[in-house]
Amino acid sequence: MQPVPVSFPASGDPVEVAIDELTLEPDSRCMVRRVLDPEADVQVLAWCWDLSGRPPVVRPDDPHGGGAWRLALAGPSRTTKAPLPLWHAPVVGGLVVRVIVWEGRHPDLAAEIAEAMRHSALTAALAAVAPPAPTTVMSAMAVRGAAAALGTDIAPVLRALCPDYLDFFEAYLPATAAPGEQQHRVLHGGLTIRVRPAAGAADGSGR
Repeated sequence: MQPVPVSFPASGDPVEVAIDELTLEPDSRCMVRRVLDPEADVQVLAWCWDLSGRPPVVRPDDPHGGGAWRLALAGPSRTTKAPLPLWHAPVVGGLVVRVIVWEGRHPDLAAEIAEAMRHSALTAALAAVAPPAPTTVMSAMAVRGAAAALGTDIAPVLRALCPDYLDFFEAYLPATAAPGEQQHRVLHGGLTIRVRPAAGAADGSGR
């Protein structure tokens, strides 16, 4: 039986995806115990991937520029102080966005997650659909299965390096999604995702 080729829609031009605002509410204490402690560092971590064959992008990617990724205490809640950039590249198929809120001060958590991601089954499965290799039903299903099992690669790093974390948000943004803002309510807060055409040329890496 011959492999069945499949194709995915693409955005064509690069797009920018960012978290415009994220709010963590007091009831998140069941997962992030020190959410209302002014001495605690409560931070945001995110990763994104599409079906272009590129490896997942982990944010923040600059260990010295992560201040914006800390949530500020604002009355009974915590919130972002500035937009958080997630993606700057064309999108193939769709963009999966995963957002984690964590408490702690480990300076290299994002780098450790990126390293675990680099060795994950998902990254290997995505590489199998990278051009010029044809994408088949089987290779697309392999990506789906690896994505479902990603927690096996990532959760041990989170448990080892931060006292508490909350799997805050996950979404799928189609490659053909119209520019604009998307507001999402989640169990312990909410966030606004902004999609717009990229202001400048992207290097194709999602960065």
